[in-house]
Amino acid sequence: MTFSLADIARILAVAVPVVDPTITGYSIDSRTAAPGDLFFAFPGEQTDGHAYVAAAFAQGAAAAIVLIVASGATDA
Repeated sequence: MTFSLADIARILAVAVPVVDPTITGYSIDSRTAAPGDLFFAFPGEQTDGHAYVAAAFAQGAAAAIVLIVASGATDA
């Protein structure tokens, strides 16, 4: 199943993004992120997923759901 990022934003009741890639999967581990994935950056007891957003994008993730926005980050 695929969704547009705009569809997911509407489901989550958040701002619709400027860029609207097709999301084909998801990952909570940057090491397993694949092209088209939506990466969920969860804070945890051992580590914080926000530290791995860049790694998820390097693996091909199309977008990320974050609680903390990094300085210099854009919504595009």
